Amino acid sequence: MALALPGTAEAGTQDYAAVFTYNGHAVNVRDEATTSSAKIGSIPAADSWPCFTSNGCYTKAGGSYTCWSGGPSGNRWVKVAWGDFYGWVPQSCVRIGRA
Repeated sequence: MALALPGTAEAGTQDYAAVFTYNGHAVNVRDEATTSSAKIGSIPAADSWPCFTSNGCYTKAGGSYTCWSGGPSGNRWVKVAWGDFYGWVPQSCVRIGRA
C-alpha cells in the first residue's frame, strides 16, 4: 500500500522510511510505547506504514511485549505516522525499510 507522509506529494511518489508487517501478522498501533496503552489502530498483514519521521524510523525503549504466541518479543518500539498524529508499534513485530 503506497502512502504519502503528511504534507508530502501524492502517494507512491515518495521514498520514505516505513515499517512492514512481519511473518504474515497484523500489528497493533498504540497511543504510547506499551501494550497497556490504548490501541488506536492496526496495520494489516502484508502491509507497510510510514514512520513518523521522513528520514528514518525513530525507536525507543518502552513496555515489554510478545508479538504472537511463540513469536519474537522485546521492549523497543517504532514511532509511526497515524493520521495527523503518531503511534507506536513493537519493533520486533515489524521490519524497517524504505517504501
